Amino acid sequence: MKKIQGILLSFSLVLLFILTMISESQNNTSPVFKIISVIVFMIPALYSAIPLIQDYKIKRNRNKNRLSDNTFTDRTDDVNNIIKKLSINEHIIEICGNSEKCGKTWIAKKLVDYINHPEDWTKKRMDLPYKVAYYIDLHTKNNTDIDNFLENNTITNKTVLIFDHVEDLNYILFKQSIYHFQLIYILNSAKEYNFFRHQISPFHEKNIDELHRKIRYNYSGIDSITESEIQALYRLTEGNIGQIHFMLSSQKTVKWIKDTAAGKQTEYDEEFNKIKILLFIGRYEEAQNRLKQFYLENGQYIYQNNLLYYTYILLKADCEHLLNNYEKALSLLTILEASPYVANNKNYELELYKAHYKKHMWKCNDALVILKQIQHDSYSAKVDSLGILLAKYFVNDLSVPNTEDDSLSEFCRIYSDAYRKINNGNDRDTLKCKRYTSAYLYYKNKNSDLNELLSKINEVIDAYKSQQDRLLANAYFMRGEIFRIYKQYEKAVQDYSKTNLVTVDNNIIVQTNLIVFYLKQCKKVNCVFHSLSANEIINLCRNNSYANKVWNRINSILLNDPNKDIIEECFDNRIMPIL
Repeated sequence: MKKIQGILLSFSLVLLFILTMISESQNNTSPVFKIISVIVFMIPALYSAIPLIQDYKIKRNRNKNRLSDNTFTDRTDDVNNIIKKLSINEHIIEICGNSEKCGKTWIAKKLVDYINHPEDWTKKRMDLPYKVAYYIDLHTKNNTDIDNFLENNTITNKTVLIFDHVEDLNYILFKQSIYHFQLIYILNSAKEYNFFRHQISPFHEKNIDELHRKIRYNYSGIDSITESEIQALYRLTEGNIGQIHFMLSSQKTVKWIKDTAAGKQTEYDEEFNKIKILLFIGRYEEAQNRLKQFYLENGQYIYQNNLLYYTYILLKADCEHLLNNYEKALSLLTILEASPYVANNKNYELELYKAHYKKHMWKCNDALVILKQIQHDSYSAKVDSLGILLAKYFVNDLSVPNTEDDSLSEFCRIYSDAYRKINNGNDRDTLKCKRYTSAYLYYKNKNSDLNELLSKINEVIDAYKSQQDRLLANAYFMRGEIFRIYKQYEKAVQDYSKTNLVTVDNNIIVQTNLIVFYLKQCKKVNCVFHSLSANEIINLCRNNSYANKVWNRINSILLNDPNKDIIEECFDNRIMPIL
């Protein structure tokens, strides 16, 4: 397009020159000639206006964008105080806090909006000498990116640059000495520099209600919480805004808050619940270290209280599981299966945990035996079996212990039973069952109507969205698989991308990459997806037996193994679940 524009512009300028020469050589110029001259003159003028129009549209889009989300609550005084210091005598300011996830990034983004969008500020706002602010996250940028940014933007002493997750401040200071921008930064880890430090103020308990109202405005499926539940949440998170925001942002964690607040808590329960919150938000190693510290401080009491010991070991096993140490997790559960600790096993939680860990190790038949033993009394056991059976069928593992039926037939039988008794389960188990409805209909009714399958999984997706449940990732992947089976590859890959955006989980990352790798390498599908390299996929498969099995089957296709056609038929006609 730009090449054509350049040719037309050059042509019009040459034509204009020729017409001008003719006009000068003739005294009486006709009206038609004058009109042509005007038109030719207007062509370059119009093309000159195109960049101005494009710049206007870009500026208008920038004016619409906000970095801070609509749940920002409280601590506007922090924003004002930082700007005041920057305006008076400080040109370099560090934003710091007492702990991780205490709101430093939240305030940094609000500062950018404060400077770039003064019309948003409802309270009295001081006049600023600064024209524009930028937020630069060094988690995703390097020194080359910084250089490119500085070279391609207008940077002056009226520009505020806010750098987050800073490791090498010296490089940024060097650039500041050249460009003279106003610098605000957040360090990745504590270091001492002789610059002004703004310690952000604590988040107060009284603001939780307003924060939760804003969150529920975005996610209608999340329940409200009472004053006593707010007090419990604030106490358990020790006022950490990052943890508070996370715990309020999904129905699963809000239900946990309600259940926890309803029970009478001992000081040990309080500490365990603080560790559980760390597990909820994905800080597994920190949770494990805190559990070790708990043992050092309370070891002598743990062994003298069977319930305390049971809870401690169960939590320790969950830490190992989330760190992908499945063998260690299983060995810890074995301790609790013995008397007297097994008396504390309520609602078959030991059996469900054990089956879950074995599933990750691809000891699927062992997991199915455990779940079958408790299916009569546990609805959770029914729905937990479905994913295992579907995964076995996908890789053509047809055998199922204690039955002559194959894995697909057993999946359909258990799904039918679970769906008939769907009111027996809790909300999460009900949605888990419904998540497999599309797969059931696809296998039960060959050549099923695509729109019907999509309507069933879309219902689940909408429910997970309203609750902001991380299992939304599994639902997106299921819909992606439906699109893939029906050869709508572009839509399938879009859903795989959405899957990865819901949560950072190596198990999910490797499975989305495996199926996209199959599409690209075996089906020769040209698609846009942020793919891992083959070596990166192999590394993730080392700790994931199911993924490793899928990877080996893909390689069998690429290497033209004798059973290549059978494997390819399985890929093209069967649904792969997140396991």
